Amino acid sequence: MVRPVTWLSDGESEPLVHRRSISVDVIDDGPFLELDCRLLDERPWADDAPENQPVVHHMRLRIKVEKASLVITAADAQMLMHPQAECINILGEYQQLVGLSVARGYNKNIQELFGRERGCSHLEFMCKAIGSAVLQGLYSSGRYEDSQLGKEFDLPENADVVLRNTCHVWTDGGPGFAKRALGWKPGIGGWPAPELVEIRRLLGEVTRDGDSENENAPQ
Repeated sequence: MVRPVTWLSDGESEPLVHRRSISVDVIDDGPFLELDCRLLDERPWADDAPENQPVVHHMRLRIKVEKASLVITAADAQMLMHPQAECINILGEYQQLVGLSVARGYNKNIQELFGRERGCSHLEFMCKAIGSAVLQGLYSSGRYEDSQLGKEFDLPENADVVLRNTCHVWTDGGPGFAKRALGWKPGIGGWPAPELVEIRRLLGEVTRDGDSENENAPQ
C-alpha cells in the first residue's frame, strides 16, 4: 500500500533549513536587453556564528543581448558572498559569454565553457537561467512596445524558428505550430491558450462573424 505524501510546504514548514532564491530581471535598452540575474542561498535558522553562515552564496550575473542577433555583447559576474576566498578567481572566465548566441546551442556552449571544474556551478546555473529568460524578455519587450502604441500584438517574425523543438508543445507537428497555422495569436482564447480543437472553433466563429468571408479560413 502506497502511503499518501504529506507536503509540509503546503503549511507552516518547520524547520526550514535552506532557501535558494534566483531572480532574473529583464530591462529594455533600445536595441539591447539587459538581464540581471541574482542567486541567494540562505539558512533561515542560522545565527551569526561563523560556522552557521546565514548567507552562503550571493551572486550576480549581468549580460547585454542584442535583440536582432540574440548575441551577448557584454557580461559582468560578481560574487557578493562566497564560501572560499578563491571562489572569485574564476569570475574573469565569464567574459567568454561575450560573443555567444543565446539561441540554439547556448546551453551546450555553457556546459563546455563553464561546466564542472571549468567554472562555478552556481554561475553555470545562472548562465542557463539567463539564457532561457531572454526569449520571454524579448516577447515581453515587444508586447510592452505594442501596448504603448495601442498596437495588436503578435509573436516576432522569427518566433517559429526560435521556438521550434524547444519543448513538447512547440515540436514539429505539435499543437503550438498547429495553432499558429490556424491564425492563432497570443490573447486568442485567453491565458493559457486553449487546446487546438477550441482554437479551431474560436477562429472559425471569428471568420463567420467577420465582415467578409475568407475562403482560406480554418475549417
